[in-house]
Amino acid sequence: MTIRRIIQDYLAISLALCFLIINLKYDLGKSLDMEKVMDKSIDLSSISFGFLLAVLALLLQGDNPGLNRIKESGNFPSLVLLNKKAVLASGLLIIVALLYLSLGCNKIVLTLFDIEIRKVVDSISLGVLIYQLAMVFSFLDIFYYIIKQES
Repeated sequence: MTIRRIIQDYLAISLALCFLIINLKYDLGKSLDMEKVMDKSIDLSSISFGFLLAVLALLLQGDNPGLNRIKESGNFPSLVLLNKKAVLASGLLIIVALLYLSLGCNKIVLTLFDIEIRKVVDSISLGVLIYQLAMVFSFLDIFYYIIKQES
């Protein structure tokens, strides 16, 4: 397994979990305007969602020598899989952000086992945001790597 493959498979989830744990410990979400962050996350992930699906459609339906070389390369299945993961991550972020905003999660003052529920919800929401960003950047990284390799 190559370094590129390890990064492609584990970077996003590792970053998300690290950020989730750091936020649980230091409550970084409290210093952020989480309502605004989640509102902007909907915009960001909606744009990413549409962009990634458009790229996938072009990759699968395009018929020119450059795209044919990409399709024939050994990296094409992993490119499509990474696109799928990034699209799903974008959809997940949209759902999490909509739930966060509609339930007013930034106003929760309950505690459970001496942990503020708001801090847990903020940590999960920020973790999903980090995961989505990392997945999109991972897809773009391998996409440009394949294009450069195939040129």
